[in-house]
Amino acid sequence: MDLATQSEHIELTIRGMTCDDCARHVSEALLGVPGVEAVEVPGWQSGRAVVVARPEVDSQRLADAVTRAGYHGRVAARRPASATASSSEAGGAVAAENALEDSGRVLDLSAMPAVIFTDPQVATVGLTEAAAWAQGRSVRGRLW
Repeated sequence: MDLATQSEHIELTIRGMTCDDCARHVSEALLGVPGVEAVEVPGWQSGRAVVVARPEVDSQRLADAVTRAGYHGRVAARRPASATASSSEAGGAVAAENALEDSGRVLDLSAMPAVIFTDPQVATVGLTEAAAWAQGRSVRGRLW
């Protein structure tokens, strides 16, 4: 069985990080929780961490690990992990952070659209074409 289908993608909000070392400490603390397979803290300014973990990993254990490291953490969302979607989302976050790096602006990851990959290949990004037009956005949908 594929590991990605056995894992969950868990997003935490983190308070108290003030530097890159803080982000590293949070990442190391979360990696120390049994059942955690991967951690991404996309920079201390993001105020978040993304964890890929086995389903049996308790949300409170993750929050406690962050607290023991000296920060405040809370699980904001849990969903089944997908290797393709997770790596695409992480890649998008890294690209956006790199684009903003020296601008003094903070990346709002909640504004990133959801991208869903399926087999056969069908993708959706946030809104339907009709919903986007209803919001006054000029868009064009496309099927591949």
